[in-house]
Amino acid sequence: MATESWPFPTKTWHDDTYPAIDPTRPELSLAGKTAVITGGGIGIGGAIAQSFAKAGVSHLALLGRRLQVLEEKKAQIAIINPQTEVLVIQADIVNEGQIQKAFETVKSTFGEPQILVNNAAYFDGAISVLKDSVDDWYQAFDVNVKGSLHVARSFLSVAAPSPRILNISTATAHLDAKLFHGMSAYLSSKMAQLRMFEAIQAERPDVVIVSCHPGRVMSEMSAKVGRTKGIDTLDLSGDFGVWAVSDEATFLKGRMAWVNWDVTELKEKKDKIINDNLLIVSLSGWPFKDNATELHDEPVAVSPANYDQQFTFQTSTEIMTGRGGGGGRRVLLPPINMIFKLLQSNATVSVWLYEQLSIRIEGKIRGFDEFMNLVIDDAVEVKQITKTNDKESRKPLGQILLKGDNVSLIQNLSS
Repeated sequence: MATESWPFPTKTWHDDTYPAIDPTRPELSLAGKTAVITGGGIGIGGAIAQSFAKAGVSHLALLGRRLQVLEEKKAQIAIINPQTEVLVIQADIVNEGQIQKAFETVKSTFGEPQILVNNAAYFDGAISVLKDSVDDWYQAFDVNVKGSLHVARSFLSVAAPSPRILNISTATAHLDAKLFHGMSAYLSSKMAQLRMFEAIQAERPDVVIVSCHPGRVMSEMSAKVGRTKGIDTLDLSGDFGVWAVSDEATFLKGRMAWVNWDVTELKEKKDKIINDNLLIVSLSGWPFKDNATELHDEPVAVSPANYDQQFTFQTSTEIMTGRGGGGGRRVLLPPINMIFKLLQSNATVSVWLYEQLSIRIEGKIRGFDEFMNLVIDDAVEVKQITKTNDKESRKPLGQILLKGDNVSLIQNLSS
């Protein structure tokens, strides 16, 4: 174990494998599974292939551009676990036709695969975003983004139900770019790759996608930045990969973690990670919930003005839904457009409000989009009602906002 200067969410930092991610743990068994690893011949991909074999994976397909290194890895896996059937396929992820054919071959040979490790990537040394050829700079996007999309689409077209994807990302995608001189193409493309997999996760909620920073290991790619030895071991990368595709890691769905973080401590933080929507790509500080009281220049709802307390967004939504009583209180909310942004960006609050409103609305709302439309429609109606001093509302949310509180003013609703 090493003491690190990086900020991290667990008390324990690992630079080598440890018992909780031991691939021989029965809970992490891959027996009966078919897995595909791109760039599976060397480096991180090769390490994950070996750890998968230790975990008893039944079928393993290794994809890569260099057939010789794939065959060498196949021979190594045969020693680790003779029961693992290995298929090697020469293919370039930039070539969509080759990749689609490769996955069709996997399916025809082993059946529908359950696991994908998207590992193949491109970094060809330092390059300037301003001085070097745009085509050379953009090649990282061709491989790391477009190539990864070819892989993800082809895998999902043949995958078994409820598949899992482990995307090998990098800390450079989210750390300060000033720390990585000459790596602008790589870090930019890997950030785009992260967002792309978040989009895939949004479109396919049946898939569990976890991204990870694989550690500072020794590899062909790291040698191009001058690294002569690894700080973290490849065993850590490989064994974490086994854990990341297990049921234990499902709470990281749509998120990113570093292999150095202790998984036992991460699991203890599971509820906080999910409820606070942590470990995702975002704008630091957004949605600025702690500063909500500074954002209500335009009051949305004001009950009798004999109560001067300014409520948080959560408290205000409780009052809006009738849960907080509301009688005799002066309620200040952020502008309605801020509410919409908070609802869209904070899954916990939006789902909670959705459920609270659904309880009070006859009939079922068919989905969150319909719910958002309802909020917008009702807000517009409430604004019109207040212009005419009419206390009646035909809309469900309007009835809640105006319900029995002798509302003296509801103004400045902005869309």
